[in-house]
Amino acid sequence: MNAVADEIVTVSLDEDDLHAAFRLLGRRNRKQARPLMLLAILLAMLIVLLLAAFPGARFAFFRSPLLSALSGVAIFLFLVLLIVLAITPRLLRRAARNTLAHHPGMNEPITHTIASETFGIRTRYSDAAYPWERLHGWREDDRIMLVLLTHQLFYVVPKRMLRPDQLELLRERLLGTGSANRKARP
Repeated sequence: MNAVADEIVTVSLDEDDLHAAFRLLGRRNRKQARPLMLLAILLAMLIVLLLAAFPGARFAFFRSPLLSALSGVAIFLFLVLLIVLAITPRLLRRAARNTLAHHPGMNEPITHTIASETFGIRTRYSDAAYPWERLHGWREDDRIMLVLLTHQLFYVVPKRMLRPDQLELLRERLLGTGSANRKARP
């Protein structure tokens, strides 16, 4: 490693950092779910319009045991979806708290090395270096930067613990590799 070009940053994670990471990682999944949500809304609007416009449809809908059962299932699934959406923030917060509490080394200082060829991570229990071109991508918000090893495996780099020049160097290294095409910024 070239000592002049390398930047070594020691960070500590807190619950808010991990919570932000889980939320940021979930944004991609929400974007993929939008077309399905739009389709479900359009289908519901079409059914309501059909029932409002045609008396025969209302009669068939309310008299048929099969349609009544299907509408009950649809209402139940809609309520479950609303409940899941309502409790997701609490679940993410709890996951962040549990990760910090039960994962060895997460609540201790983590050293990131921004080298010319690799992105390094060193904790009390592990030491790893990943070539920039093998990283899956990156995401960031105003609080953190996620360095993605896969779609679901990532390292959290809290921005508050980096100097602006270190943050720019990390972005440059991530942009200068094969991961540049897979980067995602909100």
